[in-house]
Amino acid sequence: LAYPLQAWLIAVNRLAQHIVVGNWAFALAVALLPLGYLVAVTNYHSDLQLPPGIPKAAVSAAPLPDLAALALLLWFGWRNRYNAQAHKRIMIMIACGLTDPAISRMPLWGDGPAGFVLASVTIFLTTSPMWVWDMSTRRKIQVATRRGSGVLLVKLVGRVMIATTTGWATFVALLPGFGTP
Repeated sequence: LAYPLQAWLIAVNRLAQHIVVGNWAFALAVALLPLGYLVAVTNYHSDLQLPPGIPKAAVSAAPLPDLAALALLLWFGWRNRYNAQAHKRIMIMIACGLTDPAISRMPLWGDGPAGFVLASVTIFLTTSPMWVWDMSTRRKIQVATRRGSGVLLVKLVGRVMIATTTGWATFVALLPGFGTP
């Protein structure tokens, strides 16, 4: 809900209110980081019905890379809060990253690895309007667009390449609260 409110506050030139709401939204987003970790731990120890061949750590610990990407993008956004062009692009990249749970759960992809890859590509494609906007208005890609897209790309490619490996399952088992499922 903060996204449309923040955009509206800027559109009607209410910068002071935008900053106040932004500070509260930032605090809420930071609070979501440990909450997301607790959800991942809880899912890991729950009785999830998984498709054949998909390790429990690949699904239940899926929020961990998302949380790392969100933390990094929040830091970029906060650091660039007085650079309007960079700040709004990073906020858009956070919104693109937040499409992940909804897009991943669409029944279009199927249960296998190919579906996992297709969902990841679709999630990354949510960044393409920002690339098109930058190219059509500036004739080059803004640094914040590249950085934000890069964070999302590393998260998505890393998840596709690493999430189903035994190394990931071993790593997850070592994290506080996870252990053996």
